[in-house]
Amino acid sequence: MAWPLILLIGTPLIVGLGSLLVRHRRTMEALHCIQAGAMLGAALLLTHQVIVAGRVSIGIFLQADALSAWLDLIIGLVGSTGTLYAVGYMGEELNRRHLSIGRYARFFCLFDLYLAAMLLAVNLENIAIMWIAIEGSTLSAALLIGFDRTKAALEAGWKYVILSSVGIALALFGTILIYYSSEHVLGVSSEALRWSQLYQAAERLNPTAIKIAFIFALIGYGTKAGIAPMHTWLPDAHAEAPTPVSAMLSANMLTLAVYAILRFKAVTDKTVGPAFSGNLIIGLALLSIAVAAIFFLVQRDYKRLFAYSSIEHIGIALLGFGIGGVGVFAGAWHLLQHALAKSTAF
Repeated sequence: MAWPLILLIGTPLIVGLGSLLVRHRRTMEALHCIQAGAMLGAALLLTHQVIVAGRVSIGIFLQADALSAWLDLIIGLVGSTGTLYAVGYMGEELNRRHLSIGRYARFFCLFDLYLAAMLLAVNLENIAIMWIAIEGSTLSAALLIGFDRTKAALEAGWKYVILSSVGIALALFGTILIYYSSEHVLGVSSEALRWSQLYQAAERLNPTAIKIAFIFALIGYGTKAGIAPMHTWLPDAHAEAPTPVSAMLSANMLTLAVYAILRFKAVTDKTVGPAFSGNLIIGLALLSIAVAAIFFLVQRDYKRLFAYSSIEHIGIALLGFGIGGVGVFAGAWHLLQHALAKSTAF
């Protein structure tokens, strides 16, 4: 049964859109408490199903395998607790009359659509639609970062849009190169864009095209992951976004970008061997750790400090993925621990 996968993605989508229709605060709070429980339960059930069956599919577009289930668990755990925290946090803003009930509803609409886009992205079998879903999460996040409408918040939101747009454009070029290589093997069809088919045909793909595609994907999605030197949007976004949004950026958005890099890495490793992607990832991971360690020393704002902490921890996780072997387990475990610890800190 695939209903936990539908529930996991559909709940924040439906509740988010429904938030625009609800004008009663208590009703909206009740809906989001129910949403938090449903998301957490669906994530746990889906993870159990993947452990038992190996993968869960709906048609040819939605599929949860081991990596997807791990990300579902992270996003589901942090998303559910973050939703409960957002109810209290934004409720206090409403009590202080810092925002109207209309803006309160718009915040939760954007917050829920942000969660739905991330959950959709990690469960998509199609590489191109995954890119669209990640772009959707980018747009929602940009509006949430600038939600307070102060000059600094709008500047941080605009900076995020500019840098993320450049990154997502580079990631698109990497996606196009993957398709260019796979269509010669799998034909001009949607099969040439499916992760499972790409992985099976990886040994027959053009090595040069795959190498270039991985470089573009690493830089493009690395921008969203906060990898140095493409990290400069992250401290500003953390400092100016509402605190529940900052928690989601650190715990979920950065992890989602790492997920996309790992998908490209799996195909690249089977095509040209793990040394190529591993060396690139290790180099950027060490650079991220070094940059974060230096900027730790001059921070006076705790949210900016948390941002550099996230840059460091994503670098540590990527270091494990770059090394390979048991490092892959270490990197995946570190992503979960970082998500839980950083969201709790916020």
